Amino acid sequence: MKNVLIVSDSREWLTVATFVYDYSLLPHDARILATALEYNCDKLATLDEDFGTVKDIIKLSRRSSGRGVKSSFLLEIQRELQSLREENERFRKEMEELASLKCSSLKSSRD
Repeated sequence: MKNVLIVSDSREWLTVATFVYDYSLLPHDARILATALEYNCDKLATLDEDFGTVKDIIKLSRRSSGRGVKSSFLLEIQRELQSLREENERFRKEMEELASLKCSSLKSSRD
Protein backbone atom coordinates (compact mmCIF):
# COMPACT_ATOMS: atom_id res chain seq x y z
CA MET A 1 0.00 0.00 0.00
CA LYS A 2 1.52 3.32 -1.06
CA ASN A 3 1.75 6.35 1.21
CA VAL A 4 0.14 4.60 4.16
CA LEU A 5 1.86 4.06 7.47
CA ILE A 6 0.34 1.62 9.96
CA VAL A 7 1.06 2.85 13.50
CA SER A 8 0.27 1.75 17.03
CA ASP A 9 -2.75 3.30 18.70
CA SER A 10 -2.12 6.11 21.13
CA ARG A 11 -1.67 5.11 24.75
CA GLU A 12 -2.04 8.70 25.98
CA TRP A 13 -5.18 7.91 27.97
CA LEU A 14 -5.48 11.38 29.48
CA THR A 15 -5.51 12.90 25.98
CA VAL A 16 -8.10 10.34 24.85
CA ALA A 17 -10.28 11.09 27.87
CA THR A 18 -9.94 14.82 27.22
CA PHE A 19 -11.12 14.36 23.62
CA VAL A 20 -14.09 12.30 24.83
CA TYR A 21 -15.06 15.08 27.23
CA ASP A 22 -14.17 18.17 25.17
CA TYR A 23 -15.40 17.00 21.75
CA SER A 24 -18.13 14.50 22.74
CA LEU A 25 -16.34 11.69 20.91
CA LEU A 26 -16.76 8.02 21.57
CA PRO A 27 -13.63 6.54 23.21
CA HIS A 28 -12.52 4.72 20.05
CA ASP A 29 -12.93 7.89 17.95
CA ALA A 30 -11.03 9.88 20.57
CA ARG A 31 -8.20 7.35 20.40
CA ILE A 32 -8.09 7.64 16.60
CA LEU A 33 -7.81 11.42 16.93
CA ALA A 34 -5.15 11.17 19.65
CA THR A 35 -3.14 8.76 17.47
CA ALA A 36 -3.37 11.05 14.44
CA LEU A 37 -2.18 14.05 16.43
CA GLU A 38 0.54 12.03 18.17
CA TYR A 39 1.99 11.22 14.73
CA ASN A 40 1.67 14.88 13.64
CA CYS A 41 -1.04 14.23 11.05
CA ASP A 42 -2.65 17.38 9.75
CA LYS A 43 -5.57 15.58 8.02
CA LEU A 44 -7.91 12.80 9.02
CA ALA A 45 -9.71 10.82 6.29
CA THR A 46 -13.13 9.84 7.58
CA LEU A 47 -16.75 9.56 6.61
CA ASP A 48 -17.74 9.47 10.29
CA GLU A 49 -19.83 12.54 11.11
CA ASP A 50 -18.84 12.29 14.80
CA PHE A 51 -15.50 13.89 13.91
CA GLY A 52 -17.27 17.10 12.86
CA THR A 53 -16.63 18.53 16.32
CA VAL A 54 -12.84 18.47 15.90
CA LYS A 55 -12.52 20.64 12.78
CA ASP A 56 -10.65 23.25 14.82
CA ILE A 57 -7.73 20.90 15.64
CA ILE A 58 -7.41 18.72 12.51
CA LYS A 59 -8.50 19.03 8.90
CA LEU A 60 -11.06 16.43 7.85
CA SER A 61 -10.96 14.82 4.41
CA ARG A 62 -14.31 13.38 3.32
CA ARG A 63 -13.78 12.78 -0.39
CA SER A 64 -15.51 9.82 -1.95
CA SER A 65 -14.44 8.21 -5.20
CA GLY A 66 -17.97 7.64 -6.42
CA ARG A 67 -18.05 4.08 -5.06
CA GLY A 68 -21.01 4.67 -2.80
CA VAL A 69 -20.31 5.66 0.76
CA LYS A 70 -16.72 4.41 1.01
CA SER A 71 -13.82 5.60 -1.08
CA SER A 72 -11.36 3.15 -2.61
CA PHE A 73 -8.72 4.45 -0.20
CA LEU A 74 -10.85 3.58 2.82
CA LEU A 75 -11.63 0.17 1.35
CA GLU A 76 -7.91 -0.47 0.89
CA ILE A 77 -7.27 0.48 4.51
CA GLN A 78 -10.14 -1.76 5.61
CA ARG A 79 -8.66 -4.72 3.70
CA GLU A 80 -5.22 -4.09 5.22
CA LEU A 81 -6.70 -3.94 8.72
CA GLN A 82 -8.59 -7.19 8.14
CA SER A 83 -5.37 -8.83 7.01
CA LEU A 84 -3.61 -7.61 10.17
CA ARG A 85 -6.48 -8.87 12.35
CA GLU A 86 -6.25 -12.31 10.73
CA GLU A 87 -2.49 -12.38 11.22
CA ASN A 88 -2.94 -11.34 14.84
CA GLU A 89 -5.51 -14.12 15.37
CA ARG A 90 -3.13 -16.73 13.90
CA PHE A 91 -0.35 -15.49 16.17
CA ARG A 92 -2.66 -15.58 19.23
CA LYS A 93 -3.62 -19.18 18.47
CA GLU A 94 0.02 -20.19 18.05
CA MET A 95 0.86 -18.61 21.41
CA GLU A 96 -2.05 -20.43 23.08
CA GLU A 97 -0.84 -23.74 21.62
CA LEU A 98 2.72 -23.10 22.81
CA ALA A 99 1.48 -22.18 26.28
CA SER A 100 -0.63 -25.34 26.38
CA LEU A 101 2.34 -27.49 25.35
CA LYS A 102 4.52 -25.82 27.98
CA CYS A 103 1.90 -26.49 30.68
CA SER A 104 1.59 -30.14 29.56
CA SER A 105 5.34 -30.49 29.60
CA LEU A 106 5.58 -29.05 33.12
CA LYS A 107 2.78 -31.31 34.35
CA SER A 108 4.38 -34.46 32.96
CA SER A 109 7.79 -33.56 34.40
CA ARG A 110 6.21 -33.26 37.86
CA ASP A 111 4.54 -36.70 37.63
